[in-house]
Amino acid sequence: MSHITSTKPFTSLHRDYITTAGMILFTLIVLTLHGCNTQNRKLEEYKVYEDPETGWITRYPASYHTMTDEEMTKLEQKGLSAMEETLDQEIDTSHKNLLWLSKDQFNSFTSNSQSYDSLVDGPYKESQEFVYLALEETYNSQGIQFDASYGSARIDGLEFSTAEYTVYTPDRKKVLLNQVIYDRLINGNISLTLNINYNNDKDKAILLDVINSSKFTKRN
Repeated sequence: MSHITSTKPFTSLHRDYITTAGMILFTLIVLTLHGCNTQNRKLEEYKVYEDPETGWITRYPASYHTMTDEEMTKLEQKGLSAMEETLDQEIDTSHKNLLWLSKDQFNSFTSNSQSYDSLVDGPYKESQEFVYLALEETYNSQGIQFDASYGSARIDGLEFSTAEYTVYTPDRKKVLLNQVIYDRLINGNISLTLNINYNNDKDKAILLDVINSSKFTKRN
């Protein structure tokens, strides 16, 4: 894993791919850490989620709150404002929200898909790098203390790019939040992003189970 560096200005790095909603939500989660009330919920059962467009199927804990479209929109708008201020440009949010789960503001799961045309948007790898760079720039502009690393992971035998963030208190003496983004181009034309955010080992295991239980009927 290594940090991404670039000498290109933001305006030359595939402006449209900034629409990835996972990036917007990740910014939001960090910016709204204060004042949350955690809740202890017993894991009683699982439900199944399926997205026919991406061929993604997974299970998720019924104890987590499934967010409504209205809740998603409200949360995204806060993160969107921070991103637009950092990049000094308007962001087109032409994505599709999939499964969003929340236990509290520290522990959550989000997923999004978006059409992608490499002839228009450029190589997918470059677009991924732009997303990661934009996230780092946003965190830096907000004075957020964090570490970032990048790599890959296999889910149901398919390789996903990963971006991992550890967010600290201002003095860097305590970890506030861990975040992991999983990203892959499905069938060469749909970007799928899965995100987990956690602050304890129990919820980490629950959220990783949502990732690791994933199956894909579309294998390209």
